Amino acid sequence: MSFSPSYSLRYPEKTVEDYVNFRFRDSKFEMERVIGTISMIPREVETVLDIGAGYGVFLEELNKTKGIKGVGVEIAEDRIDFARSRGIAWLGEPHQNWNSLPGHLTWLLEWRF
Repeated sequence: MSFSPSYSLRYPEKTVEDYVNFRFRDSKFEMERVIGTISMIPREVETVLDIGAGYGVFLEELNKTKGIKGVGVEIAEDRIDFARSRGIAWLGEPHQNWNSLPGHLTWLLEWRF
């Protein structure tokens, strides 16, 4: 897996919000993938850790559709900033102690592209 460059390098005319809508929320394929993944999460799950969370679209949809709290991990600062601006919880620095998760991790999903 490789890290893709920031949206601003590929789409300098778009705001982050416009890019996220264009690339994810307005994409039938991407949203079907997100909803399909969310549908596999058992009801008793309370917290999900999303590693490589990008702009937080999955975590935002997870909370909206199932009321599940999610925490993201990401290496791209612009993606973290955008997700935080939308209320998504973030672990912070990659070296941060995993025990800092709010509550406890109740389920882990491996989601591959």
